[in-house]
Amino acid sequence: LEVTDVSALAGCPALHTLYAGSTRIDVSSLAGFATLHTLSLFDAHDVTDVSALAGCAALHKLVLGFTLVIDLSPLAGLATLHTLKLYRCCRVTDVSPLADCATLHTLGLRTIARLTDAGTLRGAAHTRP
Repeated sequence: LEVTDVSALAGCPALHTLYAGSTRIDVSSLAGFATLHTLSLFDAHDVTDVSALAGCAALHKLVLGFTLVIDLSPLAGLATLHTLKLYRCCRVTDVSPLADCATLHTLGLRTIARLTDAGTLRGAAHTRP
């Protein structure tokens, strides 16, 4: 099944969790998901840009493992984000945009080869290997 557009689900006000891993999802179709609490895009290899997620105001948990995301700055404004998993996001080199995420307490950075310094997050997040 090749799921790419989930925008029709934005009309489901009770939608709390969406697992869209291993799909070819167009992240821009998630822009209207104001009540989404948990989103997993694990192994969604076509995901490179997460700017549309800035509109997911209720997002608490985001899993981006095995995606091709580079820029994390669109996530900096997510006021309720407390868990972010970036496992094997091989293009991420800079996590400093997350330094102002006051609610972020769990950050998964396992096997991000190009990440050279997570020191900017000291005191802002609890990191796990």
